[in-house]
Amino acid sequence: MAEIILPAADRDDDDDIVLALETARISIERHDLEAAIKWLGRAASQARAQGRPERAGVFSRNSAKISGALSAAQALKSSLQDIEEDDYSELTIVETAEQIAAKSKPVLTPLFSMPVRVAVVKKENGSYEARPLLQGELPRDDEQEAFLSENSPKLQ
Repeated sequence: MAEIILPAADRDDDDDIVLALETARISIERHDLEAAIKWLGRAASQARAQGRPERAGVFSRNSAKISGALSAAQALKSSLQDIEEDDYSELTIVETAEQIAAKSKPVLTPLFSMPVRVAVVKKENGSYEARPLLQGELPRDDEQEAFLSENSPKLQ
């Protein structure tokens, strides 16, 4: 919640206004916003009784700000109470990523629609390794240049 700043007492405020402002300040420090609103209302009433409507307006606007903050906090608290507890427990069966991957079938999709220039090298175990070549780049001495496309035969 944003910091609440109360107006300070001034030299024209009577003792009742000073007491109400101080009590409102203490109420805010104790996080009792309802009490702070009440005491600011009393300060506003006393200011009106003194014939100082502009000062009463300052107290009333401050009270309205606090009231808005209180309403927002109550709405948040209410919405949080609607959230149900998670039913996860230590007995809940959770699959690992490996288990999920083992159950799913791989989906083969074309990697590219246009042929890609690659450097290919045959490994000792009989498999092939390919890496894309940049424009103008030549394959290394142990590699061969090739093109891969959607219709390329599978190398084993």
